[in-house]
Amino acid sequence: FFFFKQKTAYEMQRGLVGSEMCIRDRYMGIQEMVSKTGDINILLADDEPICRTMVSAMLKKLGAISKATENGAECLKEFKANPKKYKMILMDVQMPTMDGFAATAEIRKLDKKIKIVGLSGDSDDDTKAECIKCGMTSVMAKPVKATDLQALLKTLQVRTTSI
Repeated sequence: FFFFKQKTAYEMQRGLVGSEMCIRDRYMGIQEMVSKTGDINILLADDEPICRTMVSAMLKKLGAISKATENGAECLKEFKANPKKYKMILMDVQMPTMDGFAATAEIRKLDKKIKIVGLSGDSDDDTKAECIKCGMTSVMAKPVKATDLQALLKTLQVRTTSI
């Protein structure tokens, strides 16, 4: 006997097949992780448009509000303009104009307590050590996963649903 997965109304409407269904299933999995975080504001700095889009979408699905910037200089400018607004900063390590290390050092001069999480595709110990040395609170590997973001939001003492 063969068992076929019954198509959902969404699949029938959209005619999704193959890899499109895989992408839809992954998105729906993120959507099911929606939590009530009390509108936590997070500042994001990443020079890759796709990374900004994906991380912002995941944060939104987890109930957080994000403001995305393209480099460390823009992130620093936004933080200076609204220092009390953000509860956390997600900072790419390697960016043009001003990298994450320099931006973090400047932000630390203004605020020693805000949580700054470095985002890096390099998982070597030297990169992690440099992140901590410049003042980042911790480091998260790229590509960023929704489960990692959810765990990070839990560290901010916000209520999230279990995955």
